[in-house]
Amino acid sequence: MAKKKQVIDAIRAEIDRLEQDLALEAGTRLKLHAMNEHLVGVLRDMEQMAEEVSATIASAHTGRRTGLKLLIDRLKLLIRNWRSFKTDQRVSTANGLPGVQDDEERS
Repeated sequence: MAKKKQVIDAIRAEIDRLEQDLALEAGTRLKLHAMNEHLVGVLRDMEQMAEEVSATIASAHTGRRTGLKLLIDRLKLLIRNWRSFKTDQRVSTANGLPGVQDDEERS
């Protein structure tokens, strides 16, 4: 009877370890999913900015010289937007992603 109890206790301990491992894996998957969503959003923003720069430069080639001030103003705005975007991404990376906690914080 004592041996059966030892076997049952060992099985229960193994089940507890397995449940902990599964919980950790689920948390990791959620964190990765949130990071992937954030990355996709960042990549979309970067693609949109690149398209705006390309369109502005393309319009400069087809435009007349009299519109250079407007072109320069547009490029300055795009540069400010790009710098702001980079700063926001640095802050986001430094602070961690919203809704994503480290394993230590959950404990």
